[in-house]
Amino acid sequence: MIYFDLEPSRAATVPQAHFKGLSDGIIVCDRYSAYQTMARRLGLRLAFCWAHLRRDFLTLALGYPQLLSWSLAWVERIGTLYHLNAERLAVRTDSAAFTLGTVAIERHLQSMAELRDAELRDAELRDGTLHPAAVKVMVSLRKHWLGLTVFVAHPEINLDNCQQRFKTDTVSALAAI
Repeated sequence: MIYFDLEPSRAATVPQAHFKGLSDGIIVCDRYSAYQTMARRLGLRLAFCWAHLRRDFLTLALGYPQLLSWSLAWVERIGTLYHLNAERLAVRTDSAAFTLGTVAIERHLQSMAELRDAELRDAELRDGTLHPAAVKVMVSLRKHWLGLTVFVAHPEINLDNCQQRFKTDTVSALAAI
């Protein structure tokens, strides 16, 4: 189900009021801190959107020419993740093939996590080897990792929240009112 609640405030109290009473579940969302506060208070799990993280790397590529190839390599890794998940979902009714697809995703995620950690470790050891803007994105990747990987155990969860597609429809509907 897709639900938009247009409120004048972006405070944590808005989603908390909506999801009050829900004691179990997964919310697909962006990395906005109000959702994280709500999840902690209500005991919910968050599934973060890979498209938002991908956008962070694209923003780095556009804003910092020296980070272009590095950023695009991360965009490609995220693209591979989308591809592997699409392949896995295509064989969802074939248990053996689905398991192989899940293993491929887990391996790819493991390599991404190892690279992320190595790059952050190198940045700490050799102060300045990774641009501060890149470090910020990598720290966000590490901080939100559990939410970014919820889809592995829950194939019904999309890698992104398709927010832009639905936002356009919502804004169009509001304009008609």
